[in-house]
Amino acid sequence: MVPLLIAGGAAIAGGVGSWMSAKNQQIKQQQAMDQYSDQMQGYMAGYDNSMHNNIEMYDAMTQQYLNTPSGVSKWLNPNMDYQMQQIANMNSQQYGAGGKMLSGAAMKSLQDRGQNQAKLSWNDAFNQMNASNNQGLAVVGNSVGMRNDLASNMFNAQQGMAGNQLTAAMGQRQEGFGDFLQGAATGASAIGSLANAFRPKASTAGANVTNK
Repeated sequence: MVPLLIAGGAAIAGGVGSWMSAKNQQIKQQQAMDQYSDQMQGYMAGYDNSMHNNIEMYDAMTQQYLNTPSGVSKWLNPNMDYQMQQIANMNSQQYGAGGKMLSGAAMKSLQDRGQNQAKLSWNDAFNQMNASNNQGLAVVGNSVGMRNDLASNMFNAQQGMAGNQLTAAMGQRQEGFGDFLQGAATGASAIGSLANAFRPKASTAGANVTNK
């Protein structure tokens, strides 16, 4: 009888202890979930801020690489005046010998040659500007892309660490409730044994009379 009492008491005490442990683990789990939520909000805010800054930086840096008419002048051949002078000389040689320098044909020829040269110079300057700007935009895009990748990798790492901490807390809680279930089962078994031990037994004599 005494061993049963001791075993039953130990089982009940173990069940209560396991229950308290499970409740403590439940509190820790809720704290871990709250901490995870706070961490992720902070990480998300930092990630959004980084991406916003990268977009602003990209917009600011690309302004200098936009194709604009005013930008073409920077790429015009500095020898443009010399080239126009050469055209004038050619026109003079062609029409000057016959005394036709002031003729309509001479003026028309000089105008056409000058316009053609200006178009060629402008197209060359635009193509050079466009090629240079495309290279600049590629460099800026790669730089901003690397910053975006860095921000994404950092966010993923932070999210992974926070997730691991939450998973660990969840696992601890499950172990606590497992201990509770085991202790409760042991306590119930001990209580059942005690109940059987104190349960009145049927009278043997009465059974014999009934059988007759």
